[in-house]
Amino acid sequence: MPSTCPNCGEPTTQKYCQACGQQSHPPRITMRQVFRDIGNFLFNVDSPFWVTLRLAYTNPGKLSRSFIDGQRRTYFHPIRFFIVATAFYYLFVWIFDFNPVKFSYQSMGQGELYDEHGQDITIRMSDIIRKNINILMFIWVFVASGLDRLFYRKTPYNIAERSVLYFYTIGAYIIAYSPFIALSAANISPDIVRASLVIFFFPYAVMSFHRKKGFLKALAALGHVILTFTLYVLIISIIILAVLYAMEYNTPH
Repeated sequence: MPSTCPNCGEPTTQKYCQACGQQSHPPRITMRQVFRDIGNFLFNVDSPFWVTLRLAYTNPGKLSRSFIDGQRRTYFHPIRFFIVATAFYYLFVWIFDFNPVKFSYQSMGQGELYDEHGQDITIRMSDIIRKNINILMFIWVFVASGLDRLFYRKTPYNIAERSVLYFYTIGAYIIAYSPFIALSAANISPDIVRASLVIFFFPYAVMSFHRKKGFLKALAALGHVILTFTLYVLIISIIILAVLYAMEYNTPH
């Protein structure tokens, strides 16, 4: 019996739409299907997410180049991967009530920092970061991609294509770092883990992507990473201070 495909709107008389390939009469979504899909996502080691996660650590260059060159069904989309990683981070922040700015400030032996109204500035800064971490991380991606274009001009990719590497790499960094937030419960700073990932993992990812080898190339990659991270921290610091100033300006005295 003729019908209209619910996906593309084309007329169809077959079990599957000849235009887009979807079932002409897809079954209703059931809880069984929902749990099956969740199980496939979490436990199927050959699912795109787990394949992507493995390569993000073992060969981030191959992962990124393959996605850019058209292997889109094989791997988890870089932006979705990045969003999943951010959600993973939020989970640990919520579980351990982690305040990254205040914890880092106090771990350096500094006391609490108050403004003229007696409010803890580190808490306010941390609240801004926690509520906007996804936006702030996006800034990191595009700062890294832009500087990558300046450092590695011979690589035939534009800034948008280079962002694929940094969505995957920063996502993998977030996933690796997040479990160490648990150390804060024992009053141990996880910052050493974060610093180690930035110093060792990011240059490795950059060299993998650009197919670079050798000590001097590693130093160049490290310089690129340090400059990227410094510029990123500077930008978000300016943004946070601007937000705090705006909040202070609009607060009745």
